[in-house]
Amino acid sequence: MRFHPADTCAAYEGLNKDEIDQLWYQVHYFQQISLERDGNRRLKPLSRELKLNNSARTLIDRHLNQREAALLAGLQATHTLAVLEGKLTGKLLHGLGGAHVRETSLTLHPLYGLPYIPASSIKGVIRNWVIQAFFDGQEKKLKSEQDLVQKHKELRTICLDILGSEESGGQIEFFDAFVDSGFSLQPDVLTIHFPKYYKGESMPGDNQNPNPVNFYVISCRSVQFIVGIRRDAKLNSGYGPGELLRLAIAWLQKALAELGIGSKSSAGYGYFSEFQDVTAQTLQEAKNFMHDPPPAEKVQMNVEASNLRPVEKKTVIKEEPPIDLSPAQRLIFEIEHFTEKDLLLSKDKQVFDQVIELGSKGEKGPALALKAYWEKNGAWKAQGKKQKLKIAQIKELLEG
Repeated sequence: MRFHPADTCAAYEGLNKDEIDQLWYQVHYFQQISLERDGNRRLKPLSRELKLNNSARTLIDRHLNQREAALLAGLQATHTLAVLEGKLTGKLLHGLGGAHVRETSLTLHPLYGLPYIPASSIKGVIRNWVIQAFFDGQEKKLKSEQDLVQKHKELRTICLDILGSEESGGQIEFFDAFVDSGFSLQPDVLTIHFPKYYKGESMPGDNQNPNPVNFYVISCRSVQFIVGIRRDAKLNSGYGPGELLRLAIAWLQKALAELGIGSKSSAGYGYFSEFQDVTAQTLQEAKNFMHDPPPAEKVQMNVEASNLRPVEKKTVIKEEPPIDLSPAQRLIFEIEHFTEKDLLLSKDKQVFDQVIELGSKGEKGPALALKAYWEKNGAWKAQGKKQKLKIAQIKELLEG
């Protein structure tokens, strides 16, 4: 837990480390073992598969189910929705070019630590497929209807209804797509055989050393896609909301099957082969979940509901010390009235210097009060160097 805030370390203190799991940390932190510039020696090897432990998987599944149920239940009143499960033909690799100490990253949800495909990527791959399929790969034809034949003008209007443009948003709403809970992150490698050639430094040749690039890929059974449209959406294409949604779903399936999604699609990553419409089943499960959630969710929802109720603000009036106290008595009074939230204040240099100064004059009361407060709040056995030094000074003062 080095380099973490003190309150974070305190929250984790004493917990069972086997029940704490966050893949975002495992992928983005704890990678470097040396400060040497040589990348082969400064980083840990990607030598093992990463999975969530059973405790973390159960917890995250529960929260994701609650999140999805709340989302779908809230949208059903105003939107027509579609939920698809897509089956991958191989592995998925999204976010390889993100900032990372290995220079090879992976898109993981920062809160849940789960691999997911951002909604912006889903929308982007559909747009790319549309340009390739209908506009000969020329983006300018989608941006302007000038010099377009009537067929392309109609297609462009449909595209603008679905995807939008720089001037206006599209009417189809795409949501982040999460992988199934049985996923794992597996180490993989791609070898660049002619690195100098790809850098533009020389022609390819056998005199160049191959450069293996290690990274994690996502292995999973399926990915769930949620797409929707408002029932009162104002459309210019002549399609109804339901028709436009079905067309967007068809384009999504085509794009994922023909272009793939994410990084290294040219090497076979990110392609989908089968899709299953699970809309009715998923919406019913969401309705049942919100109507009669499992016990753990009921408790959480009650807590959240209570947090939304107006709470009368209580003004905390800090008790003032009597006027006729000596400096030592006044400091003892202040320390004895510290709360748990005042732990950092109790370690403040100004407070500690007063305790030591008064102790050197024979007034050991403040030192005893500070020792008692630290023992009560777990700071008397702290591991930090500065705190250890302060504790040693207090002990020396009290024993002297």
